[in-house]
Amino acid sequence: MRQDQITIPLGIPDIKVLETAVNERGEIIITIESTKGGTRCRKCGKWITKAHGQDDWVTIRHLPAFGQQSYLRYRPKRYQCQDCEGHPTTTQTLEWHETNSPHSYAYDNHILLQLTHSTIADVCAKEGLSYSSVAGTLERRIDKRVNWSELEEIETLGLDEISLKKGRKHFVTLVTARLLSGEIIILAVWLDAKKGRSLTFFAQFRRDCSKPSKRFVAICGKGIQKRRGRRLRTPVWWQTVFTLPNTITPLQTTSASKN
Repeated sequence: MRQDQITIPLGIPDIKVLETAVNERGEIIITIESTKGGTRCRKCGKWITKAHGQDDWVTIRHLPAFGQQSYLRYRPKRYQCQDCEGHPTTTQTLEWHETNSPHSYAYDNHILLQLTHSTIADVCAKEGLSYSSVAGTLERRIDKRVNWSELEEIETLGLDEISLKKGRKHFVTLVTARLLSGEIIILAVWLDAKKGRSLTFFAQFRRDCSKPSKRFVAICGKGIQKRRGRRLRTPVWWQTVFTLPNTITPLQTTSASKN
């Protein structure tokens, strides 16, 4: 019986689809080839274009399609540098896949989204992955330190407390930021919410406005705002543009999202 088919964009730059097949388990296997004409030498950093063969076939997990698991299958290309001593070869670096990762960048982002209000075990069950696969995504996609040199302006700062266990003592404080581009990143994760820590951290940001908001002044200038005798709990947002200083004291910051 003839089956109707549709064509949807793969959403991956600089590739050509060679073949699409469905295996006996119903998984979609997409064989592709990179159309990039070179890569940067791993030693000198120059752009090299002299082809030097291909590596073995690599199969990585990609975004699900129509409820079925899908995989990308390709052979990484190698290029040779004519300027470095010994003419070393370099495997081509691709924007959509990190070397030795079992997932595409798009699928890693999909896993991070699935982790919203879910545990790693929950995502493993829903996606058919091992615990190490999901944990590996967190290791690859969440930096352990904030690269402040890549950040210029922040539109929104957020401060939230997340409970780890029942009770008031077991929680972490999450400091997030929304950039002008709309991207949301993690600036810090604290194991407590001491007043001095918040004051020191947020006082380093310069607020580009003529009249600071009451809530921002409460946090950065006069301490934690109180309501009915209690510390104002989360979420706390500052809807304005902040300019980062040249240096930021980390204060045990742990991670910043790449997404």
